[in-house]
Amino acid sequence: MTNEIQMNIGKRIRNKRKALRMSLQELAEKSQLTAGFLGQIERGESSPSVTTLVRIAQSLDTAVSDLIDGQHDQNDARSGAESRSDLPTPSKESSVFDMRIDLLFRNFNRKMELFRTRVKPGMCREIPPLSDPTEQIIYILSGILKVTLTDGEHILHSGHYLYYDGNSLRKLEAVSEEEVVYLNIITPPVSDPNLRRSNQTFVRCQ
Repeated sequence: MTNEIQMNIGKRIRNKRKALRMSLQELAEKSQLTAGFLGQIERGESSPSVTTLVRIAQSLDTAVSDLIDGQHDQNDARSGAESRSDLPTPSKESSVFDMRIDLLFRNFNRKMELFRTRVKPGMCREIPPLSDPTEQIIYILSGILKVTLTDGEHILHSGHYLYYDGNSLRKLEAVSEEEVVYLNIITPPVSDPNLRRSNQTFVRCQ
């Protein structure tokens, strides 16, 4: 991250913490990070990892996107609304959209991309292996998502997150009675066609 981006993220964290009337020590205890480290992040002196951002966001009862949104350079022609791509995907069994993916942020000159996905109940997605290694986080905003990795299944409820190696992901399944909405953070950004093809294979679970 550039110093400007670090400063902006730090300001958002500090403003959110103060709005909640939470001390730095209280945030440290909730996030299981040190107050000194959090202070460095708030002052823009340290660049937080994706995992750290998720911990902080959970502790502040906010979304990761709220902490990183708006971190585009002023000279980036794709900043703001122009950097967002809406990718509605029709089910193979229905004429209505059963899944929607919003690309909220990507810049290949930086180190992460952020998707927001909405999936109707009962939909599944098989994940093909990626050609390049990635680290990923799924953060659940609402609903219940079953995530299958090579090491087993994980049931994630609203407010839960899962950190994993991108190539360990095998299947996603919306198991709640309500729509599932989640954030998917990927680092580094990828242009792997397998990832794009997997976005087209959400189908009704058998």
